[in-house]
Order: sequence, then C-alpha cells, then structure tokens
Amino acid sequence: MKRLPPIALLGLALALFAITSCTRPPNPDNLIEALFASVDEASTQSAIEAIVAAELDPEQVANALREGPSSFHSLEPGWQIHAFPCNDGITRNVHLFVPTSYDPNVRHTLLLSLHGAVNQPAYTIDEFTSRYSMWESVAERDGFLVLMPHGDEKATWWSESGRQYIHDLLQWVKQVSNIDENKVFLAGFSDGAAGTYWMAFHDPTAWAGFIPIFGSVSSPERGPYQCYPSNLRHRPILASNGNGEPYIRIEFSLQTQLRDQGVLIPWVIHPTEHNLSQTMPYEQDRSAAFIAQTSRDPWPTEIEWRTATLDTGRCDWIRINNLSDSEALDRFEDVNLGWEREIFHFGAGLQYQGEERGFEVAGVEPGSIAQSIGLRQGDKLMMLGEEAVITNTDIANVMNRQLAGEPLTAEIIRDGEPLSLECTLPEIPVIYRRDLPTAEIAVQASGNIISVRTQSVGSFRILVSSAMFDLSQPIRVACNGDNVFDDIVQPDLAFMLKQWLDDRDRSAVFEGVIKITVSPALDE
Repeated sequence: MKRLPPIALLGLALALFAITSCTRPPNPDNLIEALFASVDEASTQSAIEAIVAAELDPEQVANALREGPSSFHSLEPGWQIHAFPCNDGITRNVHLFVPTSYDPNVRHTLLLSLHGAVNQPAYTIDEFTSRYSMWESVAERDGFLVLMPHGDEKATWWSESGRQYIHDLLQWVKQVSNIDENKVFLAGFSDGAAGTYWMAFHDPTAWAGFIPIFGSVSSPERGPYQCYPSNLRHRPILASNGNGEPYIRIEFSLQTQLRDQGVLIPWVIHPTEHNLSQTMPYEQDRSAAFIAQTSRDPWPTEIEWRTATLDTGRCDWIRINNLSDSEALDRFEDVNLGWEREIFHFGAGLQYQGEERGFEVAGVEPGSIAQSIGLRQGDKLMMLGEEAVITNTDIANVMNRQLAGEPLTAEIIRDGEPLSLECTLPEIPVIYRRDLPTAEIAVQASGNIISVRTQSVGSFRILVSSAMFDLSQPIRVACNGDNVFDDIVQPDLAFMLKQWLDDRDRSAVFEGVIKITVSPALDE
C-alpha cells in the first residue's frame, strides 16, 4: 500500500476540517441573538432568513423569544436626552428617565408621557425640561422608567406620523432597556391627553393602560380615523380634568354617556385650572397607584373591535385584514357620543312688560328650538313642558331636563287667546364622524373554540399562541354561525419572527396564524 507523504496527509486533514466546519449546524443561540440585535431592515431580514434556513425547532424559537436577549446594558440613572431619527426624516429629542434602582436583569415598568401644546413648533430642550419633568420624583420612588418625546406640528399625537413615532420609540426603548411589556403605560397632559385617548381608540395592543390628564375624550376626532367609543373598553383608563377648565361641563356629559355605554373610566375633577404644575400634586400618587395595580392581559378571551380603515384594524390577537362593502345588517350597535349642550339653549328670551302684561317673548332666534315650537315676539309663555314659566330661569330649568328627540309642549297666550304648541327636540349632534362604512368584529374564545361575528369585514386573521391555545389539538372557528376552520395550526417560523419584531413583545409571542375569508353569504 502506497503511503502518502506527511504534507499530503496535512492537506487532507485540513480539507476534512473545512468540510466539517461548513456542514456544522449554526448555533441556535447565536442566530436568535442576531435577531435581537438587528437594527435595520437588512439585518432583520438576514436574521430571519438564517433562522428559517437553519430549520430551528419552532418551540425552541418561541421560548427564546419569550426570554428575550441574554442581557441588557446598564443605564446611567437620571435624565438622558437622545436624538431620535423619526420616520418622517426629522430628528427629534426624547427624554428618558432611569431610576437609581434600575437593574438590567429585571423587567421594569415604563411610562411614556406626551406633552401638551403639540400643534406648534417643537420645544427647546430647556423649555421641555422645565415644564415636563414632573414625573421624576414618583418614578424614582417607585422604580419605573419615563420616556418623554418631543412632538410638534409635523408629528401631532393624533396623526399617523405621531403614531409611528411612538411605535418606533417603543421598539427602541425595548431594545436598550429591560421593559416589562405588560406594564407599559401611556399618559399625557392637554394635547398629550388627546393623544392618549387617540391611542386608546385606535391602537391599544401594546399598552397596559392610559392616563389622560386634562384632555377631552372628544379630542381624537381631530385625527384621520373614525372613532368608536366601544373600543375604549379594551384597556383601563384613568382620567382627570380641572374645575377651572371652561369645557368641564361638556366633559362631564361625555363621561356620563360613556358610563351609560359600559365604558367605565375612573374620572375626577381636580380643584385647579388647566395647568400642569398645579395639577401634578393631585395627580402623581393617583396615577402611580393606577400604574402599580394595573397589568396588561395579552390574552383576553373576548374582543369587540370597530374600524373604518385597515390602519387601525388590530386589537391584541385579532386583526381585520380586508374590509367588505356588503350592506350593514345591524349586528352591532354603533356607540357614539353627542354634544348635549346643543339642546340647552331655548333661543327666546322673556322681557318684563309691566304689571298688566307681565313677561312676554322679546324675540326668537332663527333656527332655535323656540322658533321650531312656533313662538313669536309678543307671545306670553305660560307653560313649557309641565312647568309654569315666569322668568328666563324657569325656561333654563326646563330645558336642562329635556332629552334629545323628545316632544316639547308649550302653552301660550297670543293676541289674548290661549294656544298649545308642540315640537320635537332635535337629536344630539354626534361627535365622531361616520363618513366611511364601519367594519366590526366580535370574538369569543373558550379553549380551542373561537366564535366570531363580523360585519363589513372581508377577511381577518387570528394570531395564534400556545399561551392561549393548545397547538397539539385542532382549533375550531365559527364565523357568523358557520364553521370556517377546524384544524391543527402549524407553527410558521417566518410569521412568528416577523410578528415578534413588529411587536418586540416577549409576553405575546404568536407561533402561527389563521386566515379567514368571510364569504358574502356569511356577512349577510
């Protein structure tokens, strides 16, 4: 047998080593860590493709996503200012407060706070710091992080650019600090409170709760999307206003209407003007208690969601994927709010005409309730509703008790003759516009059985997690009374990874998805 020379043996050994190295499977931990460290579209796509190509065990990947990165960097305590590049090409300042007790090995609560007066040029850093650092003492005491972004007229809190800004900030802060995804809160003052309500209306998934301070629940109507008060049921909201605010009576009416519709918001009126420095001594501990006591449940068994656009089609594990132009069938009640102040004004004043004539109608405003009922100048108003009328105060007292759409009667003396008048009070003008058809979906889950009702929905997705369903058994879905799915959901690595990167949520990992198309017959 011919023996190879030593140099040939060495070459053969190196070749075998190279072949072995090339065929050695990649380290799963390294692949997952590369995913966690990805910071742009290219690195993210590369990390996903590497994990899919390695054919890692889906259960192993899901568990790794729930654990998150192996470590987080330590952060300097106190306030930090970061220049954040936004999706609209503008770099904006964000302020991050880190408590002294911050431990990168422990998941921490995060409060993202939105400032007021956003619909104007951006604050300077000094202006911002002096006005909006009032969470510091309670955050230091209770050990939570505070993130405060600079907004401006090009990124208002109720705009799509502002929403993307907040979403990107959440992604960033979850990468640089160890955040408890079930303890992420959104708060705001004035315009910031409007943005807080706006997010509760349209995009609650990432949040544990909302704290609008001195804002109005009517404010989100300024944004690009139709608002549905029933969507507010999905997260707890802690609200407040001040008794010195000019619109406090209107807000009291709106909050009362919300309670009547099953949207229960703890709401208080502080003894202050519309001023943050006056308000925070009253609000800090109240908000801190709410934050301490509230955690998000990422797996609600019931979801009812409304939208007129796919941009706001997701709530937790349900996403409306396409809208349908089928005729509405009144499966759902459209909850709206109204401007009740519109019916308080009668539109006619009484003037004293001497002892013999008494109080007579001095004039009638065009388009008013008084004109609708048929009053004329010179009429003597004797009764309004069931109340005797002598002065203007009597009119106001009667009108304050009336409801929209009800009949209103009046007894008058005209030209010496008694006369009965009647009209129907106008319906309350609604706050939230309904220019576009409303897509509605209601979902109930019990074990692996899911019941769905839809209206004007073309298709939807059910995001599936082993934290909520038994993936070793079939999942059964009924939509509008018909069975539409009955099968075992296979884990989808690519979907799992992309969804996780979109959410950056260790507490809500979705291994698979069920895609349902609603046939016209089902939506009728």
